Amino acid sequence: MRTRTLVSFGLLLGSLALTGCSGIMEVTVRNATKSPITATVRVDRVGSRGTLLASDTLNPGQQTTLSTDLAPQLEYVELSIGRPGDLGDIPATKRVPRGKSSWTIAADADSWTGFAILEGIDDPAPSTTMPSTTSPPSSHD
Repeated sequence: MRTRTLVSFGLLLGSLALTGCSGIMEVTVRNATKSPITATVRVDRVGSRGTLLASDTLNPGQQTTLSTDLAPQLEYVELSIGRPGDLGDIPATKRVPRGKSSWTIAADADSWTGFAILEGIDDPAPSTTMPSTTSPPSSHD
């Protein structure tokens, strides 16, 4: 009886481990800089570049969602921002939470990477067009 209980418990733990080994992530990125950027989501491992989960190149003003269901539950995941094709470039990085998150990438002259990773999506500046004026309604007596 005790052996059967231990086997059942082991099977339960094994199935929980299999279902809990990855988490769905959606990382929305908006490029608010004046040049193209490469946005990458990867597993953050000390001493290495980690495992690539998703990547895309964004033109100025463009927005994309990097999604993956391969993010390990017990490891950190980071958003990395760099310049396309610049292999010697040191990217700006930010650890990102599980689930859905959104980030705006801005130019930052004070940063040694040249980028700032800001939480949330900044909407483009509101239109400066003034609303049209209408004449007051005429009265019909």
